[in-house]
Amino acid sequence: MATTPADKEAEFIAAVQAERSRQDRIWGGYDHDHQHTNAEWLTYLIKYAGKVADAAVRGETYSMKRRLIQLAALCQALYRLLP
Repeated sequence: MATTPADKEAEFIAAVQAERSRQDRIWGGYDHDHQHTNAEWLTYLIKYAGKVADAAVRGETYSMKRRLIQLAALCQALYRLLP
């Protein structure tokens, strides 16, 4: 378990990369991602931000962390599509 801020950051980055890989396997990666408009991407990001907020309100730390990782992976997917 991560104990220092640097450890937590490394843990987060690794978790986001693993989640992005998982999402790519499920949805087909770039070949699928580039078919969505920026408006669609914004909808996905808002949806997952809402899931983070719901977990925070309920005090569900594990769920909040999991949703933050999913949200960050979606941000990464969109970022790699932008010129």
